[in-house]
Amino acid sequence: MVLANDSRNATLLAAQSTWTEKTTHYVLDLVEGRVDVVLLEDYGDSWDHAAWVVIAEEAGGVFFDLDGGRSIETRHAVYTTSHLEAAVRAVLDLPR
Repeated sequence: MVLANDSRNATLLAAQSTWTEKTTHYVLDLVEGRVDVVLLEDYGDSWDHAAWVVIAEEAGGVFFDLDGGRSIETRHAVYTTSHLEAAVRAVLDLPR
């Protein structure tokens, strides 16, 4: 899992993770299989997420914002593998 900061959400996900690290290649690390979850809070803009969503989803990943929706008009986002989506949403208490 990649953490962009030390927020409450990051703490919740880290408690369920085998390891965490900070990186600057967020979504590329996900699509290349180096990490399973990327949590971004107070990071990026809509133009960043627009490209990253396409990259993640074309590789079979999933994107959602921290309201549980799919708005790229956010600075708070989660990218994950499709098989972990439900578990990540459950940990963060987000609707599916």
